[in-house]
Amino acid sequence: MPGQPVQLSGPQYKAIGEALMAAFDYDSLERLLQEALGQRLDLITSKYLGFTAVVWQTLRWAEGEGCINELVAAAKTFRLGNDLLQALPTEFAAAAQPDPFLAYHKQIVADPSSERYQIDRRFVRLTLLLDQGPDAQGLRFIQDPRHHEAYDNLATLLDKITDRAVVLLGKPGSGKTTLLRRLQLEEAWEELDNGSGRATFFISLNGYRAARPDDPLPDPLTWLAAQWHIRYPSLPPFEALFHAGRLRLLLDGLNEMPHRDKEDYRSRIGNWQQFLQQTAHYGNTVLFSCRSLDYSAPLNSEAVPVRQVNVEPLTPGQIEAYLNLHLGERAGPVWATLRRAEEQLRLFSAPFFLRLLADEVAVTGEVPAGQAALLTGFVRRALKREIERGQRLFAPDSLLSETDVQQVIQDQWPAPTSLPVQGPLIPQLSALAYNMQDGRRAGEGGQVRVLETVAQEMVTHPRPGDIISAGLQLNVLDKELATGELLFFHQLIQEYFAARILSQAPEPARVAAPWQVTQVRPSLARTVAALAASDPLPGLQSSGWEETTILAAALAGSQEQQEQFVAGLLPVNLPLAARCAAAPEVDVSPQLKAELQQALLSRIGTEKADLRARIAAAEALGELGDPRFQRRSGPHGDYLQPPLVAVAGGVYRIGSAERSGCNVLWQLLRRNERAGYEDEKPAHDVPIAAFAMGMFPVTNAEYRLFIEAGGYEEERWWTTEAARAWRRG
Repeated sequence: MPGQPVQLSGPQYKAIGEALMAAFDYDSLERLLQEALGQRLDLITSKYLGFTAVVWQTLRWAEGEGCINELVAAAKTFRLGNDLLQALPTEFAAAAQPDPFLAYHKQIVADPSSERYQIDRRFVRLTLLLDQGPDAQGLRFIQDPRHHEAYDNLATLLDKITDRAVVLLGKPGSGKTTLLRRLQLEEAWEELDNGSGRATFFISLNGYRAARPDDPLPDPLTWLAAQWHIRYPSLPPFEALFHAGRLRLLLDGLNEMPHRDKEDYRSRIGNWQQFLQQTAHYGNTVLFSCRSLDYSAPLNSEAVPVRQVNVEPLTPGQIEAYLNLHLGERAGPVWATLRRAEEQLRLFSAPFFLRLLADEVAVTGEVPAGQAALLTGFVRRALKREIERGQRLFAPDSLLSETDVQQVIQDQWPAPTSLPVQGPLIPQLSALAYNMQDGRRAGEGGQVRVLETVAQEMVTHPRPGDIISAGLQLNVLDKELATGELLFFHQLIQEYFAARILSQAPEPARVAAPWQVTQVRPSLARTVAALAASDPLPGLQSSGWEETTILAAALAGSQEQQEQFVAGLLPVNLPLAARCAAAPEVDVSPQLKAELQQALLSRIGTEKADLRARIAAAEALGELGDPRFQRRSGPHGDYLQPPLVAVAGGVYRIGSAERSGCNVLWQLLRRNERAGYEDEKPAHDVPIAAFAMGMFPVTNAEYRLFIEAGGYEEERWWTTEAARAWRRG
């Protein structure tokens, strides 16, 4: 019979939970509840959440039902030899004055999503960056020389610094959200042990917007207070906790704030900068996550310095170690494949994709070619899991056809990126992602969230609730219960499903980008005038659909269809067309590749193009391959043959003379020094035979081949004693 609700203390909660996890598994815990308490475990929680979440949710249920004493007594009887269980008290008193913070931290620990935020610290590298100030000549942010080591834990790093405003930087898939969520989980455990009355507040900044489109944007403090009240109405008001310095704010996705254009984004960043300046004296810690420095650097100010922390990509050694850990004997061939493909090695330096790779190889034994195939494999495995569990929504002729189900079970597909499309499930999820992205304002990117009622209106199937429920069961959709908002589990999954629509109905005009000096707004001069000396030059305004378009090119189908997709982009967005053609899953003809390369070279060299457009073209050429550098093989390994400039043989005067008037510029540059170094004197004539030298400075690609050919190991390439000493370290 239900009794009076009991609120376990934090240590009691942990002790009972750990004892149950050590003594039972799902089946035996299910039997315990049924026989001793007459309660079905599947009515409390789902076995598919993972046993850790099952135990914590069972404890939360027992607290609410007032049957903690009965649960513990029954567990002791079922497992007489378990020391952890036998050491527990026999009775737990009813809570006289429930502590809302205790319930809050238990809620975080019991959240089923906590299973996602387990982190192996061997594969985490966080480096602190030092801000040299906006007037720095060269790079403004460098690795902090006072912190040479890379940290493997965010909490440890925060303990090492005094800064109370921090930005966590990393590319999509690098694990920023996971690190913030893990910090929240660790601090919840700490509070259950110590109960200091502090709290963390995790919230996604892609929800920072006005309540209605025509309303003014709320200031950050007002918005945070409103969001806190929606999620935790039983806790003290946000303002009271914040003014008391008892909060750690975890603000995810600074670059994903909804915005019209870059000026609007900078205005919103200004709101948060002002928030930091006006509230720093309260002593709360504020952590943002962000994609890159060009989005986060404007937060910094002299009044409130904002420390930047880089989530480093996984090193090749870490990638190999991860594969060995998770794939065992299969790791060797997989690692050998990755080492030969620079693009894939770069892709799998992101933990999100490396985890998908390990899961895919464990099932199929094959290495997917790129992002599209990786994400396709993720969806296929999720579909198979739900079908094998016998879930109602995945039964034949519900949301999947009989053929769909057989394809999934037998893993038989016409192409590496095929999914079951006879039934409405995958087409409707794709349309939902596309419509959610389509609802953004032009130029907005990142993850989209909408009210579930709005999402249902975007689904054209007569049972929209079933489509959304199936997406949630597949873990491709996520729902925030407090606000009723729906979003895709990860931005990359959202873009993947939207790309499935775009691949079959290309929209080149959606990503059209002006590139001529006379077309681009704001102008280069206006943009540069607004920058500090060390600020990087921002790129041209994007549409927010670029990454979706690259995925769509890979999903377009046959080689002919991929060719047509890329060719359609060429007139409206040349760099994007080249990036699509360079993707490992996209196959274009040599003729189209050559056309793209020549068009990029032409744009790089014309003064009619805005400088930012020329930079974008050069970066795209780097991905596609510069035809001016020919890859060749020699006796010492592969090398890139650069374009050469012939220097005629003859007699040349070199060196310097004291107070020589023939080198006025050099003397001006060195006006505080004597003219010329001693070993440059006197000026003299030397005969030089004809030779040729590279037209450009050595590129990273050229130097990489030198390293791969053993250039550092071969002492004969280090021709001077100084060079050999440097090589030896």
